[in-house]
Amino acid sequence: MPQYHVVPGKSVFYSSAATPIMTREAIDGNESNHRSARPQEGEDLPRSPSCDKKKMSESINLIGGKFGRWKILQLVGTNKCGKRLCVCRCGCGNIKTLVLSNVRNGHTKSCGCFRNEMTSKRSFKDLARKKFGKLTVQRLSGKKRRSNYLWVCLCDCGREAIASSTNLLTGETKSCGCLNKEMVHDRCFKDLTGKRFGRLEVQRYTGKNKHKQSLWLCICDCGIETTVASNLLTGHHTQSCGCLRREQLRLARTTHNRSGTSEYETWGGMIKRCRNPKTKGFNNYGGRGIKVCDRWLHSFENFFADMGEKPEPKRHYSLDRYPDVNGDYEPNNCRWATRKEQMANTRPYVALREIALLRKRIAELTGGGIEPKISTM
Repeated sequence: MPQYHVVPGKSVFYSSAATPIMTREAIDGNESNHRSARPQEGEDLPRSPSCDKKKMSESINLIGGKFGRWKILQLVGTNKCGKRLCVCRCGCGNIKTLVLSNVRNGHTKSCGCFRNEMTSKRSFKDLARKKFGKLTVQRLSGKKRRSNYLWVCLCDCGREAIASSTNLLTGETKSCGCLNKEMVHDRCFKDLTGKRFGRLEVQRYTGKNKHKQSLWLCICDCGIETTVASNLLTGHHTQSCGCLRREQLRLARTTHNRSGTSEYETWGGMIKRCRNPKTKGFNNYGGRGIKVCDRWLHSFENFFADMGEKPEPKRHYSLDRYPDVNGDYEPNNCRWATRKEQMANTRPYVALREIALLRKRIAELTGGGIEPKISTM
């Protein structure tokens, strides 16, 4: 086999027979071709078909496999570091994308639920049938917030409440909420016994209503007993058993509060005699021009203010037009008169008195001195 050597200062190789084999440029070109045939950085090495089949079968075998609490669902390529990724589902139901190597070597066993369970088991305390304030623990509710367990508790008031183990052990929760309401009620409670609100006088405390308001037994000025809440008393919303409101409504519906009295009936009869042709006796009053003044026609209050009440006994007095029996009904021509005074003020008696006065005047003028015997009543 020929030996090759390089002559110093020459650009060609020579054999022992001094036959030139190849130049340096040719050698350098062969080296560059050899380097270009190598895979560049980041490129996969060429694999044989047998190697690819082995890798594919291995990937297929990993799908559906279980590693800890993880179950591989799908292979999804590589990350930026070139590591293979897979989609896995935890035993608790969470789904995450993880590095395949971390799943296979057991570095990642769950989504974090396994660690939480181990921590909870170490810190778990059974509080069943224990009492904390007004709460008696019945059972575990099956729910938890982080590592803090929730318990179903029965309050002394009969209501159920859910409380965490931390709040029970530290004393932060002592009832379903009724204890706080009782404390607020005790601080705000005021004894109203003996106090007076409007027509009501408070007698004693009787308990609470369904809204947890204090109830008080009160007696009204009218003699009726009633039970009233404290807020209605102190807020002046209730001042009687109901009699005050009835009186106020009755006053609101009335104008003079004299309906049905003898004076009111006399006023109504006066207007009918003068204005209603169908009234008995209309011909002796409105039929011959007698009227009611405007002050009395539309206001009973004005009539009562001018005439006042009838003298006692009222059944013996009536309204009389005096001194002018033919005049209108007006303040200056009316009076309360008895039956005897009424008869003396009728038109026949007035006419007889006028005739008697005329005869007396004639006798005085003639000197006869005759006195007519006519009763003037």
